Amino acid sequence: MSLIILPPEHSGVEIECVIDTGFEGFLTLPPFVIAALGLPYLININANLANNSTVETDVYLATVIWNSVERNIALLYQH
Repeated sequence: MSLIILPPEHSGVEIECVIDTGFEGFLTLPPFVIAALGLPYLININANLANNSTVETDVYLATVIWNSVERNIALLYQH
């Protein structure tokens, strides 16, 4: 599926993504994409993974267009 991210002060960027069956509401992107889009940092959290392990990760704010609706979402930094 494709998703449009609306980075601050830039045009929308279309990104191809795959939705995991265990989707919990977070989008995960590699650091170079987060940096290139200039997404604002929110907080550092402990995130639970599908294998029940916990990892520390940074959270960024992204505005996306998903199913024709603009939404603000938490975006996780992929280590």
